[in-house]
Amino acid sequence: MIEEKGKIDYSECVKFAADIVRALEACHKNNIIHRDVKPDNLCISKDGSLRLIDFGLAKYVNEQSLAASLAQLDESSQSDNDEFQM
Repeated sequence: MIEEKGKIDYSECVKFAADIVRALEACHKNNIIHRDVKPDNLCISKDGSLRLIDFGLAKYVNEQSLAASLAQLDESSQSDNDEFQM
């Protein structure tokens, strides 16, 4: 699209950002983490809305896996903090 039109105007950027947020919100409401949001995984549909595609790296998250992931993040952030403490 940028190659065809040149710059995207501000209002269109805001609309696209809102489309991305809605797509991620829908994923998260259904316990899906996309894990690969990038320009190559966005496409513009015929109606002009932006669509999130390529769920190849997506992960379904249930309460147990979420708790395990959060615990792992907490452990890694604690070790990172230990590294920087004097």
